[in-house]
Formats: sequence, C-alpha cells, structure tokens
Amino acid sequence: MEKISAFFGHPVLQRLVRFLQIGLMVALVVYLFDRLSDIGWHEVLANLPTTPVFYIVLILNFLLLPASELLIYRPLWPTPTPPAGMTLAALMRKQAFNDAVIGYGGEAFFFLWGRRHLGLTAGKVFSLIKDNNIISAATSSSAALLIVLLFAAIGQLKMITGGAPEALPYIAGALGIGILVVPLLMLFGRHIIKIPRKQAWRVAGLHFGRIILFESLLITQWSVVLPDVPVSTWVGFIAAKMVLTRIPLMPNKELMLLGLAVTISKHVQAGEAALAGLFLAGTAISQILNVSVFLGTSLPGVTGPKTALPDDEPA
Repeated sequence: MEKISAFFGHPVLQRLVRFLQIGLMVALVVYLFDRLSDIGWHEVLANLPTTPVFYIVLILNFLLLPASELLIYRPLWPTPTPPAGMTLAALMRKQAFNDAVIGYGGEAFFFLWGRRHLGLTAGKVFSLIKDNNIISAATSSSAALLIVLLFAAIGQLKMITGGAPEALPYIAGALGIGILVVPLLMLFGRHIIKIPRKQAWRVAGLHFGRIILFESLLITQWSVVLPDVPVSTWVGFIAAKMVLTRIPLMPNKELMLLGLAVTISKHVQAGEAALAGLFLAGTAISQILNVSVFLGTSLPGVTGPKTALPDDEPA
C-alpha cells in the first residue's frame, strides 16, 4: 500500500496528470470557440434564452445534488451532527470542485472537511464517501444503461452515438464500466459497501429519485425555450450526458457537456444558433454559480471553524 501511495503521490506523475488535464481543457476550449465561431457569435448571443423559467429551473437543479446529499449523509453520521446549513455549504463547495475543476476533486475536499467536523477516523470518513459514490455511480450507470437499451430496442441508438461520434469511445467505456459495476455490486456488495443494507437501499433510492427529478427538470428547462424539439431528442442527449459525467477525473465537465451539445446541435432541427445559445447560457450561469459558491464558502466560518486535522493519521 505504501508503494502504491508513493507511486501515485510522486511529483512527476502528479505534474503529468495535471499537464494532461490542462491540455484537454485547452483543446476543448479551442474546439468550442471554433464551433461557436462557425455558427456565429452574434447569432448565438442573440438566441440566449429570455424566459425566466429557464433560469429558475437551472438554479433549482444546481441546488438539487447538495440538498439530496444532505439527506443522504446526515443519518449516516454520529450525533451530534454538524449544523445543516454548514453541511450544505460544504456540499455545495464539493459540487463546485467536481463541476468546475476536476471530477472527484470535491470528494477530496469533503474528506478533509469530514475529518475536521465529524469526529470520525479517516478510514470511516473515506468509507462513507466511497460508499455513497459507488451507489451513486451504480444508480446513474443503471439509469443510463436502461435508456441506451431502450433506444437500441426502438432503433434510435444513432440519436446518441451519431450526435457526437468523437464522444463514442467515452460513452462506450463508461457504459462498459456500468455493465460491470452493477453485477459486481449484486454479487459482492456486502464486501464492497460497508453501510448497512437498509441504509444502502435508502441512499440508492434518494439517488434514483434525484436523477429522475433532475433530468425531468432539465427537459422542462430546455422545452420551454425550444418547444418544437421532440422529447426523445432531449432524452437521447441526457443519456449521453449521464455516461459522460460518470467518467472520473474529467476536467470541467460543464465545458465537456457544452462541447457535446454544440456537436449534437448539427443534428437537431431547431437551428444551431438557438441550441448553442441554450447550452451556452446554461453553462455560463452554472460556471457563475460555481465561482460564487467558491467565493461564498471561502469566507471564514461558512463551512465550519478552521480546525486542525486530527493527529491520528496524516492528511
């Protein structure tokens, strides 16, 4: 274990991973700028959504994940638990890390926050976060897999794969992982997930309910702006989005999803500028919210007092 930790913690490897992440983000930004330039920046900006419902639903969806994780984590912690407002602020900062910086960076922050405020050992905090993420991944992968199988059964799989062919390897890889994860959990779940089975089913139910509510609100958000686009088209995009967001260590998933949306826009009979404006507005507002969360939760005391880490294990 020490050799593995030393390998992954080696400065050269860390710099290489960081270089690759930055390179991917720069390439993605260049691609997006080129595609939006082809469509026409004036046309895109002229087609930004103007209906207030779009932005209200966007903010509700932004708050949905941290609110659901507040319901997930608090019953798993010993009493007395940290105040709900403080915990929600920490969960929102965790989400901002994952969405705007790098996937699972938020889990690293939340682990350190848990060590300071929960009175649990490092192993216990890590185990709770690990269990929640495994159940979340299994639930999301199962939902995405069901959608893909449904599209394959009705002969519309091309709507997902044809809309973004350059994303096909990512989609196939993520689905392959999902196909493997679910049976493994069914067979060896007791050895992988440490929380009691009843609690595990409760967590899975909350994740599944969140997914249904989130995606339903997303379709509502898009449909109020482009009512002529069939719901099946939005469902196809959501299927691709769901598997892409399960890829670990993806830098800035909001930009990746915008790239997917801009690519798919060529295959939607709503006008490239209208669809690009729709997703550009969603991405821009999400990034503004993430930056606001970073700034707001950086204020002293918002996520709790700045206590030192316990001395029983190194940070």
